Amino acid sequence: MAKQIICANKPSGNLHNPHETVTDYGWHDDITNTNGIWDRQTMVDWVNAGNRAYVGNNGKVSECAVRGIPPRQFLQTHADGYWNDNIVNLPNCIVSNI
Repeated sequence: MAKQIICANKPSGNLHNPHETVTDYGWHDDITNTNGIWDRQTMVDWVNAGNRAYVGNNGKVSECAVRGIPPRQFLQTHADGYWNDNIVNLPNCIVSNI
């Protein structure tokens, strides 16, 4: 199964590691055509169970991987050989849009 990460709730400001501060991930499932919001640990557990999460941006897909050590694991995208900030650059989730 796969889910596209479409938004992420996180505090604003200059943070040491903004990926660790994401509290929730908003997602879209193309197969079921459903949207939802999962807290960070639920999404980390889902990816750790062998499922796929990704971020799509201008037709380009960046795969998500779990990083960090428990209990501070988080998702981060990896594309073209580099870890990047595609998730933290997404807009905050607005429940009415999910």
